[in-house]
Amino acid sequence: MFIEMINELVRERYHQECSRWIEGLSEKQLKLINKYIFEEDEFEVFKKRIDNSN
Repeated sequence: MFIEMINELVRERYHQECSRWIEGLSEKQLKLINKYIFEEDEFEVFKKRIDNSN
């Protein structure tokens, strides 16, 4: 359920379907989504910050 909510949040914010990417993230990275999603306007910058945080 938590993963589905995160996926919906990312889809609404960036208009991107990235459920596979989200499912592969660590718990730490998932928590950072809530922080970075409001800091980054561009999806690629957002994704890079999450990917590089582990």
